[in-house]
Amino acid sequence: MVIKIKPAAVRHAGTTGPRRRRARRGFTLVELAISLFVFGMMALLLGTVLPTLTRGQASSRGYAQAALLGQHKIDQIRQGGFSKLTGSQLAASGLIDTNPDATPVTAPNPAGLPVGTNSYSFTVVDDLVDNGTEPGYFPAGSTGVLSLSPALGGQGGRAPTAAQALQVTVTVSWGVTGARSVWATHTIIAAYS
Repeated sequence: MVIKIKPAAVRHAGTTGPRRRRARRGFTLVELAISLFVFGMMALLLGTVLPTLTRGQASSRGYAQAALLGQHKIDQIRQGGFSKLTGSQLAASGLIDTNPDATPVTAPNPAGLPVGTNSYSFTVVDDLVDNGTEPGYFPAGSTGVLSLSPALGGQGGRAPTAAQALQVTVTVSWGVTGARSVWATHTIIAAYS
């Protein structure tokens, strides 16, 4: 028995014929242009988003570092206690820079405790910026300031005096002029009787 195959069946079998062969050769020019356009748009989007993500990461790193440093400074001051909250005691303990700027803005009261707001730098002692031998935490121009002021408030309108409690504020600022970032925290340290 001999089976005869019609030429039309051979043409539509899928592996032969002019229409099937031409469809398998590759992409058309339109498909190629569309894929290049989509790829170009994705690259442009990535190119604009990536610098923003990098800046955001650097900013977050700065705030995290400032928070750790500020909390460490508060812990150091708490460890020293209320009686060591004078400029000379803080400098002797190595908590503030020992330079002419480390003198209180106002004179201490007879008990030896600061009156008013007194600000002290801790930029050098805590290696906030690169000092030539050790890398700093922040770029040049960054500052760390410790401020002491009488604690305000109290229950029933009775505010503690400077001889009873002081508010300690730690401020870290970094960045370039015009785009500076600032982180601050405070606590109240009281004298125990």
